[in-house]
Amino acid sequence: MTDKTQSATLPLEPTAQAPRPPAGDYATGMAFALLSYFLFSSNDAIVRLTSQTLSPPLIIIGSSLVALPLLILFFWVRGEEITWWPQRPGLVMLRTALGGITALFAFNAFKRLPLADAYVFIFTMPLFLTGLSMLIFKERIGWRRWAAVAVGFLGVVVAFRPGQAALDWGHLFALCGAVTGSMSLVIMRIVSQVERRPCLAIWQFPGTLVVPALLLLFSPQALAPMAQPPVLGLLLASGFLVAAVQLSLIITLRSVPPSQVAPLQYSQIFWGVVFGWLLFGDWPQASVWFGLVLIVGSGVYTWHRERVRIRQAALQNPPVRL
Repeated sequence: MTDKTQSATLPLEPTAQAPRPPAGDYATGMAFALLSYFLFSSNDAIVRLTSQTLSPPLIIIGSSLVALPLLILFFWVRGEEITWWPQRPGLVMLRTALGGITALFAFNAFKRLPLADAYVFIFTMPLFLTGLSMLIFKERIGWRRWAAVAVGFLGVVVAFRPGQAALDWGHLFALCGAVTGSMSLVIMRIVSQVERRPCLAIWQFPGTLVVPALLLLFSPQALAPMAQPPVLGLLLASGFLVAAVQLSLIITLRSVPPSQVAPLQYSQIFWGVVFGWLLFGDWPQASVWFGLVLIVGSGVYTWHRERVRIRQAALQNPPVRL
């Protein structure tokens, strides 16, 4: 996840159902969605590799400095209008700051934990989002969705095995990243109704530049390893992946509703296990697998209930046709 925030910056669907795109476009969109989450996990693996040499704030800054110009160039070549100043600057800036904080939490988690173990906590994000939706949007949360939340947290407990595994700072970082990432998603749900996508895509980067830079003020010696060519190469690769993820999601969301893309995010678990095994020799224990099954099942069911709620709202408030 850049902003693991990046792994979850999809706006939620409005209550009205959009027309289904042609089958070819829909299949292409779903393929790009799977590609996006493969790229997310690839970048997470690079983050873990580079974190053996660099501090997470420096990794975030380096990849953002590469990704931001690439995105701007993409929008410029396509002739898309870039609104540099958002219509709701306060909320957009808050989301920007939360994106930088979420990236710091996630990257510190990847530095300390195997990828699959970090995903156990990061993928509790839909569970926190359920509670925040109730508090902020006054949504009615039925017993089924609360049961799904309980099952999701049970999955965390099973995977972590209290009393058998030592609590590491990485676990706390991953959990905090899930909380701040959920807060960022709530804001995205609000501002996506009025802001252009290029504006939102570009405005996520000030947070991933300013917030880590403030931390580097206290440890300027962390800049020294930048001179090593292998490290610079990994940072360049990370930046290209961050930009590619954003572009891939843009292509995805032109033909696939966000709510149908969301469950595919769990494909990152597969890639996290593959990269962890190939690059670091990590293989999840049985308890981690069982916990992941519970968390994924909870998240998919929460997504299903959200879809049901959207359909019911659309039936109760059909669009007015003039």
